[in-house]
Amino acid sequence: MTTERTSSAEEEVAYKARTTLGIYQALRYARPTPWIRAFYGLLPLFAPLLTLAGEEGRAWSRGVMRALGMRFAGHYPTKF
Repeated sequence: MTTERTSSAEEEVAYKARTTLGIYQALRYARPTPWIRAFYGLLPLFAPLLTLAGEEGRAWSRGVMRALGMRFAGHYPTKF
């Protein structure tokens, strides 16, 4: 798959991991509505279902799961 921001599936996984991790980091400092917190709280549970969407879905799923692992490990490469 080729998009404007990535040229391979591995780059797409890295992109999704960075953006998802950035969103989780922002949620730590902001107080969004309960619906938004619930959506991102449940996202890891539904991420495996994205694999049904083909190669792009697998890249999204792997990126979300990678971000979740980095979040639990305390690794925040997007942190200033």
